Amino acid sequence: MLTSSQLSTEGRQLFRRGRFARARDRFEAAIEIEESADWVDHGRLATHLNNLGRSLVELGQLERAERCHVRALAMAKEVYGPRHPALAVHFNSLGLVRRRQGDMLDAADLYGKALQIDIQSHGPSHPSVAMRIHNLGRLMDLAGNTETAIDLLQAALDVLQSGGADWHGRAASCATNLSTALLRVKRYDDALMMAEHGLRLEVASSGPMSPRLALRLNAVACAMARMGELDNAVDLWSWGL
Repeated sequence: MLTSSQLSTEGRQLFRRGRFARARDRFEAAIEIEESADWVDHGRLATHLNNLGRSLVELGQLERAERCHVRALAMAKEVYGPRHPALAVHFNSLGLVRRRQGDMLDAADLYGKALQIDIQSHGPSHPSVAMRIHNLGRLMDLAGNTETAIDLLQAALDVLQSGGADWHGRAASCATNLSTALLRVKRYDDALMMAEHGLRLEVASSGPMSPRLALRLNAVACAMARMGELDNAVDLWSWGL
């Protein structure tokens, strides 16, 4: 019988491959084992809950994801205290739920708390800090503050790219979101260049069969369509299906 840690490891691997329902099942099994133990490791349980919540977000089950993340955050505060680096992960995860629910103000507050903790823990130039800045930039873009979003996303991308190959997958996501923001302000050439850069980063990070490749191809196609290259855009959209 697998341990809760082994199930969680399997769940994370499935999550990275885009198998969110199967990942959810692994995390639920890990939580069940952890909660039934004679002595519960609440720090580990909070991690399992966070992982489950992330899978539920991807599956569109936001109310259940919210309950997981609220519980995980409260548990982590009790275990680690209010300023521990682990808290940044939980603030960030709950912030994502709030963003998906359309509560931009609460999402910004939660993302800001995660950012402050990571800056204090790692310094301003760490890739983890860049990911928090990326999340704030994405939020600013969705809230209509696109120029600020572009500045934040570019700053985040610069740090992520300097973090080495381990961070190229995150950099690919950042480049794609930056391309989307550039399209909003009609900087089409820059948007296409950034979308293509995100595609190259994704392939370098996860290979040509990455489950996120369709997202990168879609960004390139959208930029091409805005520039009038409709035939090329349609080809890419078909390829990404």
